[in-house]
Parts: sequence; structure tokens; C-alpha cells
Amino acid sequence: YMGVSSLQQVQAGLVDGGLPASTPVAMIENASLPQQRECRSNLGAMCEDATGFRLKSPAILVIGEVAAQAVTQLLSRSA
Repeated sequence: YMGVSSLQQVQAGLVDGGLPASTPVAMIENASLPQQRECRSNLGAMCEDATGFRLKSPAILVIGEVAAQAVTQLLSRSA
């Protein structure tokens, strides 16, 4: 779990470290609960998108190509 309030620091650190702004990001609020919500974005826009989505803690931040895949795609690979 990550603090939603630290998204800007996470974003800046990853971009400063060389990760492209186009890197896929998934922000998952209340993961595994009935009220789960998911916001998909990219590293460059994740803070703005999280604000527009009104993302709240607790949330998990998934960064990388796996964040671009739909849950159904991931489940079908494990079958």
C-alpha cells in the first residue's frame, strides 16, 4: 500500500531516475474489496489523473507494462 499523498514524490523520483513518462500506471483503491476502484494512466499524467479520479487511500500503485494489461488478460494466462 502506498500513500496517495506521496504520488508526486513517487512520480518525480521515477522520472528523475529515467523511467519514461509514457510508462503505464495502475492505481488501485481498496484492492480486493467490493468497493475496489481502478484508475489507469501513465507516469507523466498519474498525479493529474489521480486527482480527477479522486483517488483515496488505501491504494496500490502498479508501475510498468503489467499495469497496461486488463485483469482478464492476466487471469487467462494463469489458467
